[in-house]
Amino acid sequence: MAVEPSKRRLGIGRQLVDALEAQARSEGIEQIYSVLLAEDERDSTFLKKSGFSASELKIYAKRL
Repeated sequence: MAVEPSKRRLGIGRQLVDALEAQARSEGIEQIYSVLLAEDERDSTFLKKSGFSASELKIYAKRL
């Protein structure tokens, strides 16, 4: 999920996270993840404010 930069700070991201959490809970899902680029400090701050915490999940990629 993403919010267009020009539409940030309008509460849209919060609404998306709330809707995702509600849907996940209704389906019995106990944990959700978000993946973002390490240097994306703005998104990292948003996720922390939304209750997410860093995990030990590692993502490996190979550029072709």
